[in-house]
Amino acid sequence: MTAWRFGPVVLGAGNVGGDGGDLSQIGTGHDEATACAILDEAVACGITVVDTAARYAAGSSEAIIGRWLRARPVEVTSRVSVATKVAPPWLDHRPAPFDRDWIGPMLTGCLQRLGVEQVAILYTHAPDDHEMRPDGTGDPTPVEDTLEALEEQREAGRCELLGASNVTADQLTRALDAADRLGIRGYEVVQNPFNLLEIQAQEEVLDLAAERGLTYTSHSPSVTGILTGKYAGGVRPEHSRLSDQPDFADELTPQSEAVVALLIGLGRRRGASPGALALAWQLAHPDVTAITVGPGRQAPHLALVTEALALDGGPDLLSEFDPS
Repeated sequence: MTAWRFGPVVLGAGNVGGDGGDLSQIGTGHDEATACAILDEAVACGITVVDTAARYAAGSSEAIIGRWLRARPVEVTSRVSVATKVAPPWLDHRPAPFDRDWIGPMLTGCLQRLGVEQVAILYTHAPDDHEMRPDGTGDPTPVEDTLEALEEQREAGRCELLGASNVTADQLTRALDAADRLGIRGYEVVQNPFNLLEIQAQEEVLDLAAERGLTYTSHSPSVTGILTGKYAGGVRPEHSRLSDQPDFADELTPQSEAVVALLIGLGRRRGASPGALALAWQLAHPDVTAITVGPGRQAPHLALVTEALALDGGPDLLSEFDPS
């Protein structure tokens, strides 16, 4: 498996300055002062890598992280690595190919905002193929062109590892096989949504990553707060995602309610919170190398991470909690 030196928890910065790549939500996420406090908290927790993207709050997430890095002493920042993502043009309704002419300048912008010369991991935020394009039309970029462009950035020393985010098993297989044909390293890390509601959906990708020696890192381990139990029993906390974005209610399903109920019951027996158990379950999973955790709105923002790391997980937790 690809050498992973960043520890079991990654700090996700998708809610720094906004809500991911949703332009309508810019300004609704953590403001700069809160984000910097969270980054300080993450370092104190032993987290050594921060995950962001060019699309997060239209670059504001990267810019805030960059200012934090410049404002902290080197004995702090020397322990912190940054992962970022470049997205295919179709995500921004641009009719350009996902090749060197797009990836090179995009990464240049990322590095400038972050104020660094190299990122630890450069992810593609999504593939560019017919499966991904919203209307199923247009000319997708040959995966070989994307991989060669990424490899050029690695060879130039602008990233250490290459990763694929939000990919299916078929998409990842095509990319890995193409890299073999080209004689290049290609993707070494995969980052997909994985949690107690996504077990079957990610089974093929998990198996493929293990078979081909890729590091698997997850995102959305608590399903934007659902698995913390804060919406259990019809509760709708003020200023929560559900209150701010009514469409989020679609994520609350009979399946999620059943899983939360199981977590609450297990938490009572173990003296632990549902959210920490959801994270601990994933930390104990043998095929998951690291989890990417987006900080909560309440301070301490990483309390669930601290609790999860202190829990006695391992095989016992995996066998005791069976959401199937």
